[in-house]
Amino acid sequence: MAYGSIRNETILLNHERLWRRAAPPQMVDVSARLPELRALLGEGRYDEATNFLNQALEDRGFASKRNTPYQPAFDLKVDTETLGAFERYRGEVDLGTGEVTVGWGDGETNCLRKLFVSRRDHVVVLSVRASRAGAVNCAFRLVKRVHEGFGMGAYQEREGQEGVTVETAAEEGWLTLRGRQEPLSACEGESVEFGGRARVCAVGGQVVTQEGAVRVVGADEVLLLLKLYANEPAEEALPRLREELEGLPADYDLLLDRHVALHGEIFRRMALDLEAEGRDRPNADLLADAYDGRVPRALIERMVDYGRYLLIC
Repeated sequence: MAYGSIRNETILLNHERLWRRAAPPQMVDVSARLPELRALLGEGRYDEATNFLNQALEDRGFASKRNTPYQPAFDLKVDTETLGAFERYRGEVDLGTGEVTVGWGDGETNCLRKLFVSRRDHVVVLSVRASRAGAVNCAFRLVKRVHEGFGMGAYQEREGQEGVTVETAAEEGWLTLRGRQEPLSACEGESVEFGGRARVCAVGGQVVTQEGAVRVVGADEVLLLLKLYANEPAEEALPRLREELEGLPADYDLLLDRHVALHGEIFRRMALDLEAEGRDRPNADLLADAYDGRVPRALIERMVDYGRYLLIC
């Protein structure tokens, strides 16, 4: 997840097999209440149906309503040098390709960051470019932190951080993070190891290691390739990830084409066409109309596509 900042970008990375282990709660049988639940749903009383089901579970002694706490892996931080106030800012995601783009103007120079997670090569691919030769100056770091937020998701993340330790390293164009999640109770079993490794390649300019970061100075373009691991010893995972990253071509467009061939095929399996006008309008404008009580059909089409995009990812 790319936050979209210019000078101090945060890209949150996760792994589908990384979460705080806990003993699952013992499920109870509330099937006898199913006709009542269906009746509420049939009448469109969805909030009442939710409360009814929760109360039925509690009445039978089912105490837990929370999922096992989610554990984000770590963040990729991108610190970019700028000359002045930004102009022409754009932040976009192409639902049909899964590519995230953040672009802005810095004086007469146009800057562009592009990112996708490859379904073909199982790698996070980030490109930083500029319209002027030698204008890319940035630094990359891997860090572990608790994210700001509220509600159950933020609570679960804070709970999931307990007992977590990390080590980071930067050397010769490579970034490494290795983490360990210690069990908080006997029911969680053994400790869990996780982390990742990133390779930084630059076209032009210099790549140097500085204060725990890989810094690129005076480049035309920078390509970062990153892979993660979870539930695997670091001594086995990190050498494997390095070998896999070294075997990938340092070519953003080639890696994107290989990914889009798979992502796009899934995304194009269906489409919803409501003959909507204004499909090129930004989200904020479509939402403003919806807030005024006029829901654009273009917004409905986009929401359907967005839901499918999230499911595919």
